[in-house]
Amino acid sequence: MEEEEDKNAPRRQRMTPADVVARKAAKDLIAPLQEQIGHWQAETIKLETMAQRPGGKRDRKLGETARHVLDAVSKQAAEFDAHIAQVPDVIRTHSRVVDARKVLQMLEERLQRTIGSLDE
Repeated sequence: MEEEEDKNAPRRQRMTPADVVARKAAKDLIAPLQEQIGHWQAETIKLETMAQRPGGKRDRKLGETARHVLDAVSKQAAEFDAHIAQVPDVIRTHSRVVDARKVLQMLEERLQRTIGSLDE
């Protein structure tokens, strides 16, 4: 019975040498972003939390900081987009690269919402 279950279990695909190269290239491509993305995520959460506190909407410095972080994230996203436009499709469409771009987009959207809530 156990043998029958094993036959029906999905098989794990082996990575081809090309897959290994693409994975490493994608990892190397996003490596410089990893630490900065973590910093921006923490800063964005902090800014969102502060904006929701009483008096947060009146804090001019909070809005300036959020705009500064948004500018930095947007600049990095544009540079990343320009850079990934130059790499082969197999790397550009790798899940690591796609996920990094999604995180940058999410950060931009959250910061824009935070700034919008401060401008109300």
